[in-house]
Amino acid sequence: MSDRISDQSGETREAQNIKNPGLGWMIGFLYIVSFLGLFSVVPLRKIMIIDYKLVYPSGTASAHLINSFHTPQGAKLAKRQVKTLGKFFMTSFSWGFFQWFYTGGEGCGFMSFPTMGLQAYKQR
Repeated sequence: MSDRISDQSGETREAQNIKNPGLGWMIGFLYIVSFLGLFSVVPLRKIMIIDYKLVYPSGTASAHLINSFHTPQGAKLAKRQVKTLGKFFMTSFSWGFFQWFYTGGEGCGFMSFPTMGLQAYKQR
């Protein structure tokens, strides 16, 4: 973490936990990570595609996958997956709303939710 973040946290400052990255350090880090990814792709290609003879995701494979959605079985499966995704989204949203509304301090709730217009009405 940087010095500024370390000052904001209430914990004691230790030199080993603080790094103020400069532009040169960030560019070097990104190059190292990028080349590490490039060098790891070659052995993975050899293992997965050549040794295990797995199908490479070409345009034909992608088109076959998209066409499988338009079969009656694929449409039913896709509809069920979208419904399940919607249920989990609503559950997650409801739980987040519950936590925001009931477990927050004085700064939480409808009074500090500017979209509802109450706080904006007071400041006009």
